[in-house]
Amino acid sequence: MMFVLGGCGGGDGRDENATIKAVVFDSGRGSGTEDKQTYAKYQSEILFTPQADMTVSSIKPDMWYCNGTCEYTATIRDEFQGYLASQTGRIYGNDTEDINLPARNLNSVVQMKTDTAYRIVLEASSTKSVGIYTTGDRITGTLGQAQFSVVYARSVIDATHTVDHIDRGGISFQLLQ
Repeated sequence: MMFVLGGCGGGDGRDENATIKAVVFDSGRGSGTEDKQTYAKYQSEILFTPQADMTVSSIKPDMWYCNGTCEYTATIRDEFQGYLASQTGRIYGNDTEDINLPARNLNSVVQMKTDTAYRIVLEASSTKSVGIYTTGDRITGTLGQAQFSVVYARSVIDATHTVDHIDRGGISFQLLQ
């Protein structure tokens, strides 16, 4: 059986031009018992304000588990919802923990400026279940200088039903140079 995973870059889910990148910001993970869960789909938006200029070429959501076809979409917008860049990724797992997402690139490098607000919109989903870490109630990262607040965080049950998880925070993430 062959699985072809799509998205930006190669057909196998990897970006042929991707190199090992430096982490310029890490949101960190919440420490609560509900900050490591599995979902069919989880969506979040974080209002992100860097305290230093940073160049961002990739976003890595903090996914730890995959059962089925698991994918994510990451979008960076300006504070007024104007589109700046996005990336997608996909991986297949069979009840697999400690997954390692393939290296990906945003479709455009984003130059984030000090004290300018940006919106980081993340969605993780699966045909069965995907495990993510959330930021919990933290408002600063563990690496890099920035502050953030969660605009929304929710799990999606179906097209008309969602469950608010603002207390769990957004999907944890890293910004890569």
